[in-house]
Amino acid sequence: MEMSVLDARSALISLEDRGLLQLPQITATTDMTPNADVVEFIKWALQTLHPGTRRQEFTRAEPCLAVAALLSGRYWRRGAVCQLKKLIPYTIPEGEITYVHLVRLASMITGTIGDARRLLSSTYPDVSLPAATQHSESLQPWLLSAYLVTPFWSWKSPSWAVNAGQIVDGTLDFGITVGDFLRQLAPYRELGAPIPELGQDAFAEMAGWRPDQYDIDMLALPQANPFLNDVDYATEIDGLRLVQIAGRLGMNLTEAHRRLNRMAPLGLQLRYVSDAVPDEIVLWQDLLLLTVHLDGQHPVISGHVDLGHCRRAAEETQEPVMRLFDRLRIYAPLFSLTLPQEPVDV
Repeated sequence: MEMSVLDARSALISLEDRGLLQLPQITATTDMTPNADVVEFIKWALQTLHPGTRRQEFTRAEPCLAVAALLSGRYWRRGAVCQLKKLIPYTIPEGEITYVHLVRLASMITGTIGDARRLLSSTYPDVSLPAATQHSESLQPWLLSAYLVTPFWSWKSPSWAVNAGQIVDGTLDFGITVGDFLRQLAPYRELGAPIPELGQDAFAEMAGWRPDQYDIDMLALPQANPFLNDVDYATEIDGLRLVQIAGRLGMNLTEAHRRLNRMAPLGLQLRYVSDAVPDEIVLWQDLLLLTVHLDGQHPVISGHVDLGHCRRAAEETQEPVMRLFDRLRIYAPLFSLTLPQEPVDV
């Protein structure tokens, strides 16, 4: 059964009267009866799979971007575009349009920032856009947008996404040095992108650095939405995460720290005492020993640690108490632990 938007609103009005939902205002001049193309477009371009519920939900991105990209003629046949133009009154931007949106739209249409600006202005004449900068209009972000802004299918609100992980990821994808990749990102700094500004010595080091897969794997967080390859990267590393990374990769702690410290100029925050990192291979028992609940996850032990904690860890790991106590001594400086001097009651 076909139903217009205005008819659908009328059918739901009783729920609004009961305070169960709030309906938008629809006028006869903007009323439409969606066809299969419109429904398919809404499902394909305006919805995504929520990582928590695994259900289709509307994205937090401005729908005007998807509609404007559609009207560029790059995605749908002409007949469908004519029908989908009727969505324009329903997708007028309510929030601020920033360079994040222009970068995303330019990428969607494989055009320049200037192309995106003209497309939005012609589709939504009353929209307020950020002022053009000296070089902004000629920038073509298609190949770089995945490292600059949140992807259009993400459930997150559109924002700049540049961090150490994105930079290393982009460097690997392009097969170049970090310095070369930073040069490509640099023009977007004047648009508001948080591109690191490095001194001469730091940039010279980046110019000679080619990351490997270990570097990106150290920063990658568990995927919230593996179906969409929506990868997040850690922006800070504490002592426990350092131990987790080194243990997972079978890497010496000092080598793990060396690699992470190399990413600090790119914005990675190291929340541990660098000079206290032990030159040690991580054992699986160490992770349990360093955490309050003996599960290898936060919270970590801190302050004064008595033998009672080692006894509980010994029961969990079937290791001798003194062996675990000796392992704890290794990590005491890194985690600022105070241990008994002469543990005789084991």
